[in-house]
Amino acid sequence: MIASNRTVLIVDDKSDNREILTVHLSRFGFSCLEASDVPGAFHVLHKLGSEAVNVIFLDWMLPGMSGLDMYTAMRHHPEFCSVPIVIVTARIDTVSREQVAKAGVVHFLAKPFGKQQVRKVLEQVFPEEVFA
Repeated sequence: MIASNRTVLIVDDKSDNREILTVHLSRFGFSCLEASDVPGAFHVLHKLGSEAVNVIFLDWMLPGMSGLDMYTAMRHHPEFCSVPIVIVTARIDTVSREQVAKAGVVHFLAKPFGKQQVRKVLEQVFPEEVFA
């Protein structure tokens, strides 16, 4: 089954990374919105509302406020606390993974990634669906 009427917000300061994720997520039927930083992401979320975004793919290393800080802020925000967030990062060392786990991150996508890694994380976020 392909996700229908699902929207993802991709937050990454590098346009190439946003484009790669958009290609993979579009293949699974997602409509993709983009932001290059945390203020841009919050602008999209406030403009559309939390129900319009089904999942956020959030880069950890962003200028200004980090993706991990945004994750923590969203978990404490009543309107956005239930939106699933996937932290995307090249930081895969043990200390970084411990930081992510300590923050309460459930979904994690390590760079570099391909279609299969994106599919696996989507199946974690949406266990009722199968992504082929």
